[in-house]
Amino acid sequence: MTIFNRKLLRINQARIINNFADYNFIYHEIISRIKENISLISNKNFNSILKLGILDDYQLDLNADLIINTSLFKNKFCHIICDDQHLAFKASSFDLIISNLNLQFINDIDEFIKQIYYLLKKDGIFIASFFGEENLKELNHAMQISENEIYGGVSPRLPPTIDVKSAAMLLQKYGFKNSTSTHEKLSVSYKNAKSLLKDIKYMSLGNIMNKKTNKFFTKTLLKKVIANYHHLYENNNQINATFEVIIMIGTKI
Repeated sequence: MTIFNRKLLRINQARIINNFADYNFIYHEIISRIKENISLISNKNFNSILKLGILDDYQLDLNADLIINTSLFKNKFCHIICDDQHLAFKASSFDLIISNLNLQFINDIDEFIKQIYYLLKKDGIFIASFFGEENLKELNHAMQISENEIYGGVSPRLPPTIDVKSAAMLLQKYGFKNSTSTHEKLSVSYKNAKSLLKDIKYMSLGNIMNKKTNKFFTKTLLKKVIANYHHLYENNNQINATFEVIIMIGTKI
């Protein structure tokens, strides 16, 4: 059985797309760091670029910003709606592939990386960002405590992740050279836990695993999670949430 319900992912994305531009600050921050990484490793012009990720007006502006400001991207672009697990392009079609915060929802990472390698031209660059194993650690801690208090045990609600060391090794495994991976931690302050949960919803980061717990996320559990979050992490009438993002990069031989 596949890990993620990709149909549910698309449904969730369709529901939030009109509001996504108001909640995409993590995507905005990480794409800026991706731009920095690309600028550091290459000064060439990329003529054919494939960018994978949720489509919205912000992403359109962002691509234009890349073209105008970095001098790395010269050609015009178009948007194609497709399943990023199955990319129907010819071999050696792109000299740059960017995957921004969508790798964590791919069912078969190995096949996906092999597909990316197939699509890149020689010396083409692949750079991807995805949420790491310590992403939202405060929320996860509060969730575990709350579930244990209500249900007497903890249920699997978090998807499997790739750690920072394994990320670079994964690229090397499938033939990439100069493979590196780094992790970025972004601490975001909120007035309350409800605001954080709203951000998570409208960033389309909800649970889409096929194997879900039968212990429902009830209003009682929600109240308990919020109360525990504030009890454990509130400081000066606000809470912090830590987003951990891994960025990996490699070049096709």
